[in-house]
Amino acid sequence: MEYSQLIICDENRQPIRAVNDYNLDYATGNDENDFTLTLHDDYTLEDGQWFYLIGTGYAGIIDGVKQQTVNGFPTRIYNGRTLSGVLASKIIVPLEEDDFVQVKDTPANILSSLLSRVGLSSIFTVGECVDMIVDYTFDRFTDLWEGLIGLCKTNGLKPVFTCVGGKLTIGLVEPTIVDSRVNTAQLDVTVEKKKNPNHLVMGSVENLESPTILHYYIDNTGEITTTQYYRGVDEVVYFFEQDTKNATVVETTAQKSAQIQKLDSKLSLAESRLSDAQRNVQARQNLLNTRISERDNAQRAYENANTLVAHNPGKTQLARILREQARKAKTAWNKAQRAVTSAQRALAAAQKAEANRKKSIEDTTNRRKEVQETALDKAEAQMSKLEAAAVKKLQDLQTGTKVTVSLNNQSHLTLDFLDQVIAYDVYSGDALAVNVAKQIIKVTDGVLSLSVMME
Repeated sequence: MEYSQLIICDENRQPIRAVNDYNLDYATGNDENDFTLTLHDDYTLEDGQWFYLIGTGYAGIIDGVKQQTVNGFPTRIYNGRTLSGVLASKIIVPLEEDDFVQVKDTPANILSSLLSRVGLSSIFTVGECVDMIVDYTFDRFTDLWEGLIGLCKTNGLKPVFTCVGGKLTIGLVEPTIVDSRVNTAQLDVTVEKKKNPNHLVMGSVENLESPTILHYYIDNTGEITTTQYYRGVDEVVYFFEQDTKNATVVETTAQKSAQIQKLDSKLSLAESRLSDAQRNVQARQNLLNTRISERDNAQRAYENANTLVAHNPGKTQLARILREQARKAKTAWNKAQRAVTSAQRALAAAQKAEANRKKSIEDTTNRRKEVQETALDKAEAQMSKLEAAAVKKLQDLQTGTKVTVSLNNQSHLTLDFLDQVIAYDVYSGDALAVNVAKQIIKVTDGVLSLSVMME
């Protein structure tokens, strides 16, 4: 293979430097869509950086690195996804109301729509495309690369990539003779993928009566969640075949919401009515206080009138006036007493209404809680098997990296973990080269105990 100059780019695909001394194993096709890139200098690449070969359609994104030192010379071996691998890490997911994703348009418009659909429109632009109308139905839950290959085979086309100045384009054109300078057979290599899937799509390919599509994600801490963290080129999707016909979570949730909404409506009505009762209690209490005050005033007036009559027995006219005042005061007292009794009864009724209000709220709250718990229990029961399967699958997908331990000589230990080599002095536990986020090293009687946690 005639080598082209390799251009290293940053995460935004902007060229940084050119490299002439490198080895590249590049695989693209139906099965393997990844690469290994070996650099022999001290320059270090980071995950998410890109490279491309000048004058070709070969490019890729760095997903992992292995550092080796042989005879004192450092060598870094990078692995990642080729351009076809980036497309293969995306799944064409049909809408829940559709059984399949169907397209009928020009290849350029189809590519533009698909790239936008899977979140890659900021990575690829649509390049040269043949001018024709393509009518095609994608297989359920196929990845984007496999889907494009199927579309091309059906319509006599082929996908082509171009890389110019960090700009990546993909087009669909008629097949042409491969440039004799590129021996694609030499590029067919098998490498171990290090970019684990972080988005699991669960659904059924065959059972069209099972419309539910479930999504689970891995976040930056490695936890399984239902909230998407990685997007764009960092998102690696894996489809998990699972019949979700019995996953009536949507229906259950809708029913639960309807029941709760009804109870909420009743509760709001009860609160409205019973708030009136509560205000009635306060009003009756205020009225009672007023009537008690009037009664007490009338009682004092009656007592004062009788006192005046007792102290003025010889003054007939005055006594008559005082007795009349006493009579009116007594009448007022009796009226006030009756008002107090009436106000007391009204207060008792209002207090009873307030007690009923509190009980109604408590009963309604308990019923709402019971409905919620019952609905949630049913939903959780229906989801448990699917969720357990999804979690196990995602966990399995994260545990594909091997750990090997070997002794270089009698005094050093080399740990190959997640393609990062860390050498340790067996007797002191000192790290000779550290490429890990957290490490726990313990040396007891010359025996090294090592625990490593990667970022």
